Amino acid sequence: MRKSKLVGLTTLAVSAITGLEASARCAETAFASSDAAAAYAKAEHLVRSGARSFESLMALAPMKEMELNCYERGTMHLLESAIHAGDKDTPAAADSLALAIEADFMGKSTRMKSLLRLAGLYMSYDKDKALKTYETYMQAGGWPPVEDELLIAMLYRDKGQYDL
Repeated sequence: MRKSKLVGLTTLAVSAITGLEASARCAETAFASSDAAAAYAKAEHLVRSGARSFESLMALAPMKEMELNCYERGTMHLLESAIHAGDKDTPAAADSLALAIEADFMGKSTRMKSLLRLAGLYMSYDKDKALKTYETYMQAGGWPPVEDELLIAMLYRDKGQYDL
């Protein structure tokens, strides 16, 4: 079961990095460094083969010491987020996903989905960050799903900014 969840999360990461959508700021669309590409490929292979998350994270570790372009940095953090999410380490998954979004390598629709995912991760442990992320999502033109609208209303209410 854990393997299938990780494969699904990795598929999300791969679909985000192979999308053909235009990115706002990151001009790179591929790995420039063969060392970075090799480290990423090894980590992704470990995730897909059901290896322990520690092994996958260790395979990504060399990338953290490299000078990476925005695409390489974003893909690394996105895969790292998927690994942490598979381990149910929500704060680490959120931190990595936030860094992937910050790298601005994703196309608009993938970025919007990632913002919603990040808000959902934050909901479990940091309501202020969740609200800020939902606001970022809406300022970028997103309209939250119906089930999230009530959550957002409750977050505003809890901050004293909205009456239900």
